[in-house]
Amino acid sequence: MKRFLRLLGKDLEASKLPILFNSGLSIVWIAFLRYRYEAGWSLGMVFILMTIPLTFLPIWLMWQTYQTLRTEWREKTTYTLLLLPIPGWQITLSKWTALLIEFTIVLAALVGSALLFFLGPINEYYGSFLQAVPLTWFLRNGFLLYLGALATFSSFIILVQLAFIVSKLVGRFRGLAALWTLLLATWLVERVGIILDPLFRWLPPIHIEQLFRLDVIAQYTNYTPEIAYHYSAEVGSWLATLGLFLLSSWLLENWIETDD
Repeated sequence: MKRFLRLLGKDLEASKLPILFNSGLSIVWIAFLRYRYEAGWSLGMVFILMTIPLTFLPIWLMWQTYQTLRTEWREKTTYTLLLLPIPGWQITLSKWTALLIEFTIVLAALVGSALLFFLGPINEYYGSFLQAVPLTWFLRNGFLLYLGALATFSSFIILVQLAFIVSKLVGRFRGLAALWTLLLATWLVERVGIILDPLFRWLPPIHIEQLFRLDVIAQYTNYTPEIAYHYSAEVGSWLATLGLFLLSSWLLENWIETDD
């Protein structure tokens, strides 16, 4: 455990500048939107524009996943770690955890700055609604959405890690090899989910209206949808993603090549 924590600390240290840059950029963007709101932009338009940083986060995480491994290869620190020896799964898990922490901090900076700069306008327009709905409802649903984002980005990071490691097994056209590996891995995860779907159909569906307690706000919307989410195929996809994580860790540990 101590060995893994040291690895995680090293990866977080390497992510310090990207975290500060992205968090600062998010805060500046929210401050700019507050300025434009005071200049006459509507609150609805401002809220839509607030989501722009969220659209870039997946691209940034893909780049960071690739770059963290590329840096290890270039500086040959991965080879040193494996000689200690440190299992390949601890190296990939450490980088996976560091990237999710980076995502969490940037997201917290974005949401926190939005609340700080727009608390007044939000109370002005939605004060009665906010007073009627318990704060725990917002915290609960916000946390559930955060967990969903973590699950999505977790799978994404694992696939990019595999693509990078596989690309290092070939001598030429490594960029093309990484791209094809990413596409094939994505297709494989989906296919495995479809194939294993019948094995997990016994699992009860998740009722979205109950999970998010939409009945709390039904009186304000006059509409409470009943949505049953069947996730049997996703279970198979999660298992396939876990298998790809183990595969990438095994390749990293047994087929390491540091020369670029």
